[in-house]
Amino acid sequence: MVKQAIWNSVISLESEHFVGLRQIKEIDLAGNRIKSLDGPKFTFTPNLKTLRLQNNQMAFVSEDAFEGLSALEYLDLSSNWLGNIHPDTFTPLPAGLKEQIVLNENPLLCNCEIRHLVSWISRWPKRVLNGKNLRCSHVAGKFCLV
Repeated sequence: MVKQAIWNSVISLESEHFVGLRQIKEIDLAGNRIKSLDGPKFTFTPNLKTLRLQNNQMAFVSEDAFEGLSALEYLDLSSNWLGNIHPDTFTPLPAGLKEQIVLNENPLLCNCEIRHLVSWISRWPKRVLNGKNLRCSHVAGKFCLV
């Protein structure tokens, strides 16, 4: 098994960082200071099965951040600063896997924007580890139109 582990020094990612790693199966970027994933970062790692991004400072993940990860079986985004994440972000990932995505310990903001994620988790309840136990850190006082 090929594994890449980097601790505490990474603040941003570029897709070029992963050139030549087509066969890599696991990347562990936990415990760094990555603030966002804006755009596709893992297009050069099509065989990646495990991606650990927990315990960073990630507040934003774009809808195309995981493009090219059609073999990914496990994605850990726990313990970041994510207030919201659009469910289309997970579209490139293979469907049907149990406990594939971990979102625990993020300060989810319950506002109109998160209704898409809640709806998606309702349709795919087993894909998100403890999806039924996710809680909002703050509830916005606004009525949302469905």
